[in-house]
Amino acid sequence: MANYVTEVTEEIRNSETYQSIIKQVQKTAEEAQATAAEAAVQAKAAAAAGMQKAQDGLEAGVAYAQSEEAQAAIAQARSRVESATSQARSHVEAGIAYTQSEEAQAAMSKAVASAQVAAQSAAATAQSAAQSAKGAAQAG
Repeated sequence: MANYVTEVTEEIRNSETYQSIIKQVQKTAEEAQATAAEAAVQAKAAAAAGMQKAQDGLEAGVAYAQSEEAQAAIAQARSRVESATSQARSHVEAGIAYTQSEEAQAAMSKAVASAQVAAQSAAATAQSAAQSAKGAAQAG
């Protein structure tokens, strides 16, 4: 039986169909290997081109940052920040000065006095209403 299997296996290996399949597989493998090698070359070239573009962009960015135009823009932005800071400081100082002024003190005193008068008036009204209610209760 083992001899029969060996003989059949040899016949299959020696057949034209088997040889044709083996040749086709080898050919396909060689084509795949060639395609992979070509793709690797293309990928390497694309990576090199990408790295060069990145390097060019970096150099252009550095050149711009060192340019007079960029320095002028930075100086202008710095000036605007300093101006805004100065204005804010002036507003704060003016607010502090106003709250410490006689005018503000007088306005605050007037507001306190008005509040006291309103509170006294409300208390008097409440007392009067309570007396009226008490009188009505006693009369009733």
